[in-house]
Amino acid sequence: MNKSLPSWAFLSLSLFGGSAFAAPYPYPFEACKPSKTGNGHVCVQNYIAGAVSGGNEFVDYGQCDVVREQRPYRFVQPVGGDDPSDPRLQDPAFKKEYDWVVAQIRSVGCSCCHTAKSGVPATKWDLDSPGIFLDQLSPFGLAVFSGENVDFPRLANFDPKDNYGFDQTKTAIPTQDPERFKAFVYKIAENRGITMDELRAQRRFPGGPFDFVKDQPTKSCEPGLGVRSDGTVHWGETRARYVYVMKKGTENPLGPPSLNLPEGTIWNLRMITAAEPLVSGIAYGDRPMGARQELPKGNEKPSDLIKGETYKLYAAADFLKPTKNCE
Repeated sequence: MNKSLPSWAFLSLSLFGGSAFAAPYPYPFEACKPSKTGNGHVCVQNYIAGAVSGGNEFVDYGQCDVVREQRPYRFVQPVGGDDPSDPRLQDPAFKKEYDWVVAQIRSVGCSCCHTAKSGVPATKWDLDSPGIFLDQLSPFGLAVFSGENVDFPRLANFDPKDNYGFDQTKTAIPTQDPERFKAFVYKIAENRGITMDELRAQRRFPGGPFDFVKDQPTKSCEPGLGVRSDGTVHWGETRARYVYVMKKGTENPLGPPSLNLPEGTIWNLRMITAAEPLVSGIAYGDRPMGARQELPKGNEKPSDLIKGETYKLYAAADFLKPTKNCE
């Protein structure tokens, strides 16, 4: 066990399922497939927050096995939402909004765990429920859907313009119309007698290991670690899939696609999933085989470091497994 990650964090991750850290974290990537309508191609970001164009379903074009590695799957039997004669479904206005909410969720990567169409049983809540699937959500789940308990600065997301207009800055489920989505969730909560105050009182989301990575303190580098005078970068004996050189005081990098390059990052590398992790001692600014440089963009050489200045070195054996965080 990596000593940099406390036992509670490993326990938290193990609760998602046995696949957690079974393989290198699959970095989000875009891929395209021929449209089922025979008209061009449909492209999708393979990530839990990725989306397909309106009217399409993520499970038809995305790679759900990848999404379930990024957010490991564990089956929990959905309970409730199984009454097809629920009178609310006979209300045309309600049914219209409900069908829209279901279609919005079918269009995004989180559907990979919540419909049997993806190849695994739906867990916790089932989009294919004969009744109203939202009744399967706990008060915590409804709070997440509404965004009332979501710590959005810690939630990685795509820019809506790069994600078919799906926005994840107001609701934890990406949607093309956050206010319409929230309004419907509030209606469901009200029907169950759950108040706004009760939604806001739910524990914060996301949390657990995400908080651990964000709040991990930066220490002073041990002798010999950091960027040496010969221009090589050293982080110790543990191999790394992610390496960052950053300005002093820069926040710790979190998840892609929006929190992995905090302001103050000077240079970074990440290894593609199929590549072996890096051995300590690579040259600053070099790009070994199998490595991807995200900053500076365009594979440009990073700016020279100034002798006498203090910088931050951050290395991780894998996503959520930091091994060195020092200045």
